[in-house]
Amino acid sequence: MKRVWLVGILAASLVFSLPVYADTADDDDDFMTETDDDEYVDIPDTREKIESGIFTAAVQEDGTVMIIKADFFDDDSLEIPAEIEGHTVTAIGESVFEYGYFFDLEIPDTVTYIGHDAFAYAEADSFTLPENVEIAGDAFCYAKLPERIIIPKGTVTGSESFAYLERTTDIKIEDSVTLGEQCFSYAEELESVEIGDDVVIGREAFSYCDYLESAVIGKQAKIGNEAFSYCESLEYVEIGEGAEMGTDVFYDCYALDEVNTPGGDDVDAPGGDDVDAPGGDDVDAPGGDGNDKIEGEPANTDTLVDWNIKVVVPEGAEALLDESDGCYYIYPDEPGYIPYILLKPYEYASVDEFIPDFTDYMKSIHEDLEVTAEPTEKTIGDKVCKEIVYSYQVSGYAVTDRRIATVFNGMTYMFASKEVPELDETVGSMLEDVIADCVFITE
Repeated sequence: MKRVWLVGILAASLVFSLPVYADTADDDDDFMTETDDDEYVDIPDTREKIESGIFTAAVQEDGTVMIIKADFFDDDSLEIPAEIEGHTVTAIGESVFEYGYFFDLEIPDTVTYIGHDAFAYAEADSFTLPENVEIAGDAFCYAKLPERIIIPKGTVTGSESFAYLERTTDIKIEDSVTLGEQCFSYAEELESVEIGDDVVIGREAFSYCDYLESAVIGKQAKIGNEAFSYCESLEYVEIGEGAEMGTDVFYDCYALDEVNTPGGDDVDAPGGDDVDAPGGDDVDAPGGDGNDKIEGEPANTDTLVDWNIKVVVPEGAEALLDESDGCYYIYPDEPGYIPYILLKPYEYASVDEFIPDFTDYMKSIHEDLEVTAEPTEKTIGDKVCKEIVYSYQVSGYAVTDRRIATVFNGMTYMFASKEVPELDETVGSMLEDVIADCVFITE
């Protein structure tokens, strides 16, 4: 059995095509936020295979191919083809070039997707990515790349895509890039990073980069919680206009003594002496303890300040706020895999208005969508909720998609779980437990 993507859009016709966003709508749609780009099930790989030289490729439904295997020796210098036997290469599969060596690692412009662990532990003397490529989690984890690398415009990365990067000291990230959670975490030789405009920086994206000294961030950035936390050498940060900041962005960055923020907006970095911010108010510099728990509060409580809610994460589960899609995820097993729970608030004052609109949206992305349980009112803990249950086929399996919504302070909070019961990939009572234990912030 081969672990492949469990995709959610047009699943019946794209069983073995590239991973795509599962719940994605047009820019003017209120529901354009949930992604299933990290969901897996184990299913047989029945795609047509092509062998050419050291490469084995699988033919996609559109006639392009994904490289799924490369037979090479550790000392081989590898090159990635843009075409195999007349088929355009658009994807590189899981672990294909793991531990490979490249004199010139140039990903062809035709490639739009790079799979999990595709270049993990690989080594390259030069490195070139195409624009608008989607990079899965761990794709370049522990890789030895050149001292300076560029992440091109439109790149979207998964969790830990470049974590534990070796040898690289300088990174340039171009405009409109989305960096997943812990994308460059533990890149211990990294010294400087230059980030363009309209970039989404995921939670803990640069955490534990011990030698990172400076970070220059462009305009309209969205900077996730703890994005630069525990960077003990970080001394200089410049943030462009219009930035949106999460919490504890510079937590435990004790060396930070200069933060330039045009306009003088405060940066939420706990403790320490204030430093001057050109153009306005002082900015808090790290050095203190700004992440204390409230006395009596469970240790595994996440406070989502912008959403006015505290969530108690079940024991043994892992939670993350994905800056790329704006959803808060709880994974009872391995992060990125079904089953999982998610939470997101919507600007609906009434659940009765929200559910029909959301159902129409779900129908627009799942042609085989069935409502297996009509909206039903139920009380969970101290919250009056309504639940609706959907079902649809993904990669030949029936996904059970439960949505439970409740209203607080004029906002609809939607909790959800995604499960594949026939594979025993379920959350049990965890969804109800999360709802019962969460607390809305009233002050």
